[in-house]
Amino acid sequence: MQIQPSAPDLYSIGQLSQTFNTSRRALRYYEAKGLLAPARDGPYRIYGRREFQRVRVIVEARRVGLTIAQIHDLLEQYEPTDHGDAQTLKAIGYLSRRLSRLEAEAQSVRAKITELEAQLSGPNKPSTVS
Repeated sequence: MQIQPSAPDLYSIGQLSQTFNTSRRALRYYEAKGLLAPARDGPYRIYGRREFQRVRVIVEARRVGLTIAQIHDLLEQYEPTDHGDAQTLKAIGYLSRRLSRLEAEAQSVRAKITELEAQLSGPNKPSTVS
């Protein structure tokens, strides 16, 4: 049974999963990890504006490779009185470190590709079987 929240700022788990193209299971997992705290109406979860915004942050943060712990920390940084500036600074720090790690990995992969290409074109090039 799918409930239909009455206010436009309220969402069922199904509506939220469709909106963000994520599974209901993922939303329940985020709840279990303390990232979300939807209201309850009996057995049903009701997500409001706050949870909607948190899911938006979670989905984007997961897409760029942040861990659940980093996302939890990021969500805890939000402070409406500073218009989210602390959260933004924390996100920039996480993303900068992530970018540095990915650039190092890319450089390592490029070096391995160059090495393999050299081995394949060198004097000990494997012969092809006809």
